[in-house]
Amino acid sequence: RKRKLLLRLHEHPEEDFWDTVFTNIARSKFLTGNGNQGWKCTLDFVIANDTNCVKIAEGVYAEKKE
Repeated sequence: RKRKLLLRLHEHPEEDFWDTVFTNIARSKFLTGNGNQGWKCTLDFVIANDTNCVKIAEGVYAEKKE
């Protein structure tokens, strides 16, 4: 976990990036466990690979606007 976290922080050293990631997590029903399956985003998910945190920052898991 420590190695993956350090990799992600090296890839994205900007505080604004991580602020966006965690703000988007807090705003997403799916990522906070309020989706159909009840799954919750964990730190392990965020740092698991080089794309999960980017997807979250880009709003991929945001609620669809009607």
